[in-house]
Amino acid sequence: MENPNLFNPIDFFNIRQTVAILKYGSTLRSVDACNKRMHDFIVVVNNDSKDALLKWHKELFRIYSNHYSKISRFLGISFIVRLQKYSKYNPIYYNSCIPTINNKVLKYGVISKDDLMNSLDNWSSLFISQRLQKTICPIWDVGVEKLKVEINKKLENNRRQALILSLLSLSGNDNIKCSIDESNSNEQEDIKVITLYDLLKEIVTLTYKGDVRFILKMRRKVLTQTCEKELCDSLPFLVSYYLPLMLEYIKENNDIISIYDKNNSVNINNIVFLSKLLHNKLESCINNDPLSGMNDEIVNSFEWNLFYKLFFENKVKFTLPFEFKIKANGIANKITFIEFIKKSAIPSKFNNHSKELIYYPWSPEIIAKTIKRLNFICSSIGILNNSISNFGNIVSFF
Repeated sequence: MENPNLFNPIDFFNIRQTVAILKYGSTLRSVDACNKRMHDFIVVVNNDSKDALLKWHKELFRIYSNHYSKISRFLGISFIVRLQKYSKYNPIYYNSCIPTINNKVLKYGVISKDDLMNSLDNWSSLFISQRLQKTICPIWDVGVEKLKVEINKKLENNRRQALILSLLSLSGNDNIKCSIDESNSNEQEDIKVITLYDLLKEIVTLTYKGDVRFILKMRRKVLTQTCEKELCDSLPFLVSYYLPLMLEYIKENNDIISIYDKNNSVNINNIVFLSKLLHNKLESCINNDPLSGMNDEIVNSFEWNLFYKLFFENKVKFTLPFEFKIKANGIANKITFIEFIKKSAIPSKFNNHSKELIYYPWSPEIIAKTIKRLNFICSSIGILNNSISNFGNIVSFF
């Protein structure tokens, strides 16, 4: 019999100002991970008053003080809130290794609504925005319809920005053709053809670039395998997000981007329909039981198998955020300046004339450097913050 004192994520809604719980991570895409790994959540707190986040933490601490590590309890709730407030690159506080019902374990991050929306809009924290570019399942509190619409718009805009960034990263210019079919031998050489699979792979890969967990050379192979597996496992859900956005983007920018389809559009419509149906099934499971996730019923369903059959038989081919633009501009200007100095200082006969002198913020090289630097900063701060605050919980868990 389950211990009634064990925590259930739905209990977050017993604490005032809890707007939503966003579930993310491997448990949404893998049956094995759902049964064996830690379940990941982000709790969104409505900070409509000055001390809302402080009051929320105090109330949570009063009821579930065991969620906070000994170090966090020693530092105090006020310190935790200040840490969130002044940590631009990682404005989220995590409690880890929390035992729950059904013999499962979870970790959850707490973030204010304003910090969440700023991270989604401006990418002030890639730690937040990139996690929410992939598969998520939100659980909403009752009576927050206005905030729900507002946050959903920001989530969609976050994905739209990831889509545009990945298109730029893959193409290097604005002369792009997204194609349903690979047979494009008659296309002009200066037109870049991008498959939807490659586009989704780039979106997933960009979320790991610069992550300190994969910074060592020995981990790069692991990174490639991780991205491939994550993409394959979550393909229907990513398609449900990004294929409609891609079609919308093509419609609005048909002068610079187009879609090539030697067949009719029936299969595209079927793929979109099936992907949304599968995502709705997963969301329904999570709303009924937040500690559920990917399961055999979904994986073995007719819709799941039909989606993969249609997708791989018909290979669908296909204003950056403020904080990202600032960083990319800075890196591009710095590299351009260094190259200019090198070219000026070194005699012309020793100059490498083939090397580009001017670097643009939207070039693939600058995009990759910017993502790596921001991810490195965000992931380093995240690991440091959460290791210190959860040290006691992690040690006692093992």
